[in-house]
Amino acid sequence: MMKMIKNLMKSSRAEGYIDVCIGLIVFLSVIVLTISIYSFFPLKTSMDEIANQLIDVATYTGEFGEDFNDLAARLQSENPSIPFTVSVSANQWFNSTLKQVQYGDRMTVTIHTTKSLNGGGIFKLNIPCSVSRSGLSRNMRKGVEDVTEAEGGGGG
Repeated sequence: MMKMIKNLMKSSRAEGYIDVCIGLIVFLSVIVLTISIYSFFPLKTSMDEIANQLIDVATYTGEFGEDFNDLAARLQSENPSIPFTVSVSANQWFNSTLKQVQYGDRMTVTIHTTKSLNGGGIFKLNIPCSVSRSGLSRNMRKGVEDVTEAEGGGGG
Protein backbone atom coordinates (compact mmCIF):
# COMPACT_ATOMS: atom_id res chain seq x y z
CA MET A 1 0.00 0.00 0.00
CA MET A 2 2.76 2.44 0.99
CA LYS A 3 4.79 1.52 -2.10
CA MET A 4 1.77 2.23 -4.30
CA ILE A 5 1.30 5.62 -2.66
CA LYS A 6 5.00 6.46 -3.17
CA ASN A 7 4.79 5.46 -6.84
CA LEU A 8 1.70 7.59 -7.31
CA MET A 9 3.36 10.55 -5.60
CA LYS A 10 6.43 10.25 -7.90
CA SER A 11 4.21 10.21 -10.98
CA SER A 12 3.99 13.49 -12.82
CA ARG A 13 0.42 12.82 -13.87
CA ALA A 14 -2.28 14.58 -11.83
CA GLU A 15 -4.52 11.53 -11.62
CA GLY A 16 -2.21 9.92 -9.08
CA TYR A 17 -2.51 12.88 -6.75
CA ILE A 18 -6.28 12.89 -7.08
CA ASP A 19 -6.45 9.17 -6.28
CA VAL A 20 -4.35 9.66 -3.17
CA CYS A 21 -6.44 12.63 -2.01
CA ILE A 22 -9.72 10.80 -2.51
CA GLY A 23 -8.34 7.72 -0.74
CA LEU A 24 -7.20 9.86 2.18
CA ILE A 25 -10.59 11.57 2.46
CA VAL A 26 -12.40 8.22 2.44
CA PHE A 27 -9.99 6.79 5.03
CA LEU A 28 -10.44 9.76 7.38
CA SER A 29 -14.23 9.64 6.96
CA VAL A 30 -14.25 5.97 7.97
CA ILE A 31 -12.14 6.78 11.05
CA VAL A 32 -14.50 9.61 12.10
CA LEU A 33 -17.57 7.42 11.58
CA THR A 34 -16.01 4.58 13.60
CA ILE A 35 -15.27 6.90 16.51
CA SER A 36 -18.83 8.26 16.38
CA ILE A 37 -20.33 4.77 16.40
CA TYR A 38 -18.10 3.75 19.30
CA SER A 39 -19.74 6.43 21.47
CA PHE A 40 -22.96 4.37 21.47
CA PHE A 41 -21.43 1.62 23.64
CA PRO A 42 -20.93 3.76 26.78
CA LEU A 43 -24.39 5.27 26.22
CA LYS A 44 -25.98 1.81 26.16
CA THR A 45 -24.12 0.80 29.32
CA SER A 46 -25.24 3.94 31.17
CA MET A 47 -28.85 3.51 30.04
CA ASP A 48 -28.82 -0.13 31.16
CA GLU A 49 -27.63 0.90 34.62
CA ILE A 50 -30.28 3.65 34.90
CA ALA A 51 -33.06 1.26 33.83
CA ASN A 52 -31.86 -1.41 36.27
CA GLN A 53 -31.90 1.04 39.18
CA LEU A 54 -35.38 2.28 38.29
CA ILE A 55 -36.91 -1.19 37.91
CA ASP A 56 -35.33 -2.31 41.20
CA VAL A 57 -37.05 0.53 43.07
CA ALA A 58 -40.34 -0.01 41.23
CA THR A 59 -40.49 -3.74 41.92
CA TYR A 60 -39.46 -3.30 45.55
CA THR A 61 -42.16 -0.69 46.25
CA GLY A 62 -44.71 -2.25 43.87
CA GLU A 63 -45.56 1.12 42.35
CA PHE A 64 -44.33 3.89 40.12
CA GLY A 65 -44.75 6.40 42.92
CA GLU A 66 -42.79 9.00 44.83
CA ASP A 67 -39.66 6.88 45.41
CA PHE A 68 -39.54 6.00 41.72
CA ASN A 69 -40.02 9.61 40.61
CA ASP A 70 -37.39 10.87 43.08
CA LEU A 71 -34.85 8.35 41.82
CA ALA A 72 -35.62 9.21 38.18
CA ALA A 73 -35.10 12.92 38.91
CA ARG A 74 -31.85 12.22 40.77
CA LEU A 75 -30.53 10.06 37.93
CA GLN A 76 -31.45 12.82 35.46
CA SER A 77 -29.38 15.33 37.43
CA GLU A 78 -26.46 12.88 37.84
CA ASN A 79 -26.36 12.14 34.09
CA PRO A 80 -26.77 15.49 32.31
CA SER A 81 -25.09 14.12 29.18
CA ILE A 82 -27.97 11.64 28.73
CA PRO A 83 -31.24 13.59 28.44
CA PHE A 84 -33.62 10.64 28.86
CA THR A 85 -37.34 10.23 29.33
CA VAL A 86 -38.98 7.40 31.25
CA SER A 87 -42.15 5.52 30.36
CA VAL A 88 -43.75 2.90 32.56
CA SER A 89 -46.28 0.15 32.08
CA ALA A 90 -47.71 -2.88 33.84
CA ASN A 91 -49.66 -5.94 32.80
CA GLN A 92 -52.36 -5.14 35.35
CA TRP A 93 -52.76 -2.18 37.68
CA PHE A 94 -53.91 -2.71 41.27
CA ASN A 95 -54.64 1.02 41.47
CA SER A 96 -54.26 2.76 38.12
CA THR A 97 -54.48 6.26 39.64
CA LEU A 98 -51.54 5.66 41.97
CA LYS A 99 -49.81 3.34 39.46
CA GLN A 100 -49.65 0.51 41.98
CA VAL A 101 -49.12 -3.11 40.98
CA GLN A 102 -50.07 -6.24 42.93
CA TYR A 103 -47.53 -8.81 44.08
CA GLY A 104 -46.26 -10.96 41.21
CA ASP A 105 -47.53 -8.73 38.38
CA ARG A 106 -45.08 -7.58 35.72
CA MET A 107 -43.82 -3.98 35.72
CA THR A 108 -41.83 -2.44 32.84
CA VAL A 109 -39.61 0.65 32.67
CA THR A 110 -38.41 2.02 29.34
CA ILE A 111 -35.73 4.70 28.99
CA HIS A 112 -35.69 6.78 25.77
CA THR A 113 -33.04 9.17 24.45
CA THR A 114 -31.66 10.42 21.14
CA LYS A 115 -27.97 10.28 20.19
CA SER A 116 -26.42 12.24 17.34
CA LEU A 117 -24.15 10.41 14.93
CA ASN A 118 -21.81 13.03 13.47
CA GLY A 119 -20.07 12.36 10.19
CA GLY A 120 -17.19 14.83 10.41
CA GLY A 121 -19.34 17.83 9.58
CA ILE A 122 -20.63 16.16 6.43
CA PHE A 123 -23.81 14.77 7.99
CA LYS A 124 -25.56 14.46 11.32
CA LEU A 125 -28.06 11.72 12.10
CA ASN A 126 -30.25 11.66 15.21
CA ILE A 127 -30.66 8.04 16.26
CA PRO A 128 -33.28 7.12 18.89
CA CYS A 129 -32.07 4.75 21.61
CA SER A 130 -34.18 2.96 24.18
CA VAL A 131 -33.69 0.37 26.90
CA SER A 132 -36.44 -1.64 28.60
CA ARG A 133 -36.31 -3.55 31.84
CA SER A 134 -39.10 -5.48 33.50
CA GLY A 135 -39.60 -7.25 36.78
CA LEU A 136 -42.26 -8.65 39.09
CA SER A 137 -43.76 -6.60 41.88
CA ARG A 138 -42.56 -7.69 45.32
CA ASN A 139 -45.17 -5.77 47.30
CA MET A 140 -48.48 -7.33 48.42
CA ARG A 141 -51.39 -4.90 48.25
CA LYS A 142 -54.37 -5.09 50.59
CA GLY A 143 -57.67 -3.31 50.39
CA VAL A 144 -60.08 -2.38 47.63
CA GLU A 145 -58.75 -3.16 44.21
CA ASP A 146 -59.09 -0.90 41.22
CA VAL A 147 -57.93 -3.61 38.85
CA THR A 148 -57.60 -2.39 35.30
CA GLU A 149 -55.79 -3.95 32.37
CA ALA A 150 -52.87 -1.80 31.34
CA GLU A 151 -52.83 -0.33 27.86
CA GLY A 152 -50.28 -1.96 25.62
CA GLY A 153 -49.49 -4.78 28.01
CA GLY A 154 -45.93 -4.12 29.07
CA GLY A 155 -43.90 -6.99 27.77
CA GLY A 156 -44.17 -10.67 27.81
